Parts: sequence; C-alpha cells; structure tokens
Amino acid sequence: IAVTARLLGKPYILHAHGGEFREFFAKVTRFLRLWILLMLRRACFLVVLSENWREFYQGITQLPQHRVVILPNPVLMPPFVPERAQRSTVTLLFLGRMSVLKGPKRILEAVALLPQAAREKVHVVLAGDGDVAGVGDRMAELGLDKQVTVLDWVDSEKRDSLLASADVYVLPSLNEGLPMSVLEAMSLGLPVVASPVGGIPEVVQDGFNGFLVPPTDIPAISQAIQRLVEDEPLRLQMGANARASAARTRSTRVASGAGSSFFRPARALSMTVLGAPSRAARSNNSTGTSALAQWAAICAPITPAPSTATLRMISRVTGVSSCGGGTPTWRHRLPGVRSGD
Repeated sequence: IAVTARLLGKPYILHAHGGEFREFFAKVTRFLRLWILLMLRRACFLVVLSENWREFYQGITQLPQHRVVILPNPVLMPPFVPERAQRSTVTLLFLGRMSVLKGPKRILEAVALLPQAAREKVHVVLAGDGDVAGVGDRMAELGLDKQVTVLDWVDSEKRDSLLASADVYVLPSLNEGLPMSVLEAMSLGLPVVASPVGGIPEVVQDGFNGFLVPPTDIPAISQAIQRLVEDEPLRLQMGANARASAARTRSTRVASGAGSSFFRPARALSMTVLGAPSRAARSNNSTGTSALAQWAAICAPITPAPSTATLRMISRVTGVSSCGGGTPTWRHRLPGVRSGD
C-alpha cells in the first residue's frame, strides 16, 4: 500500500501494530530491511501503540519525535464490575492464540507448581485458536484436568462472560504491542500477571495493578499467581487499581484527541517535504544534487551503507530511472497515472 501511495504521489500514514516486528526486522535480509526503512521514513506519520515502541521506531528510522505518534489501543469502560469478594474458586483467564509466543502452556506449568491447597482453589480457563489440541495434551500430562478448561476461539459475548467470571488475567507473552485483552481485563477490574514486553509495562505496574514476570520464568509466574490466589484483599485491591488505570488510559486518549492531531496536517504534506527525492532533482540536475544523492542521504542511518547499485535500483523502483537529468521515467505505472505524476 505504501508503494502504491508513493507511485500515485500521495502522502500516507503507517500504523505499527504487531508485537513481533522487532524480531522480524532483525532477521530479514539487508535489502528488505532497507526497503522497510524507506517506507517507514517516507510516511507522513508513523503511529505506534506505546512509548516503548516509539523509542524503537525512532531508533531505527531516525524520524523526529513529532512524526512518531503514540495512539494506544482504545478500551470501552463497562459501567460496573462483578462482585468478586468471597468466591470459593479463583479463576485464572487467558485469551489469545495458543502458541509458544503467548504462553498458555507456561500458565499450565506455573499452576502445576502451586502448593496443593492453592492449586485446588484454582480454576484455569484458556480460550483461543492455534494449538488448542497441544494445550489440551499438556494439561493432561500435568494432571490438571480438574482445574483447567480449554476452549476454542470465542465470540465477543462469550469473551465478556469469561472476563466477568474471572478473578485474574494471565498473559506471559514473549512479545507484544499493547494487547487489547489486557486492557479489556483491566477495564473489568482484573489484576494482571503479564510479562514486561512491548507496551505492557506502561499500563501494568508491578505490585500496583498486577505483577510483571519474565515470560519464561515458570516459578516466578507461579509465585505471582499464588500471591493473588491466597491473598483476596490484595487481589481485589489490585483489580480496583487495574480498572482505575484503564480509565486513565482511556481518558488520556480522549482528552488528547488521539488521531486528530495528525490526520488533518497529513493531507497537506507531500512526499518532497517528507524526504523523498524532490521533483526538481528528478527532472534535472542543475543544482548538482541528484536523486541518487538524495536517496543516499535518506539511507544514511543504515549500517553498512547501501551500495550505489542498490540505491540506483531503489531510485528506479520508486519512480526515477535516471539521476543525471531529463524527465524521469516511471517503471511501475498504474492505470490513469501519467509519466512524471
């Protein structure tokens, strides 16, 4: 889409939402990394979910802070929360993909480490898609059939019902953006046991509205769960704090007019202003600054520096086949787009 916008001469906004981009970016080929950076740097604005992600994207793109905008996920605040005091069973809830990334099997392993009295008081509900059968097999291996319910993906009505009946939300992910499930759980007054990855530490404060634990530290996950299972006043207070935190996150987002501050000015921005080679440089070389040289400046933060051949190919793909003068030739035309538009 970004390439199409560039070919049409239109400004564009990118929204970075996925929690696995950091690992993906580190593993891609050098050429693909270069291409990704060019698309990111030429966006009018880059929208991210948290301060943690803004720091990451500014670090790899060198974009100024005003062009990397934080727009947290929205959350609806239910008008009331269920009464959770004096429940005989403490329900732990996980919602999401059944995968190593999200960690449902790690939750089961943490529950298996609980002292018998705490384990007998716990009921675990795991709902989602992915390796549902594998999670069920792990449950059986650990002898947790009586304490655990494994469900396939649920609709929004069932999700809300599960959140209302839960007492603690658990998500030991290896990486995240800013998970909607955590925000939804907090809005319903659930303390959260999660890992300090992505934007989670910006909403879950360790010891205040939940616990932050390393995602692969099974004993630490188990200890956090045990504290919330055995200490009802702590569990209820953390739940109340979680709901207040979710409300503050929402009110801050609304008060700041999230989104409106960059959609309007984006309409007026051109690709020239945003750093792509200017039309003047594309059409003539009278100033001595070629489009190739401008692309070299754009790619300056990349180490090692791209070769001249790579820069020339990018220049051609993005609209310029000759950097030495004359009218540029568009190699990738779309219907209705004239040469030079």
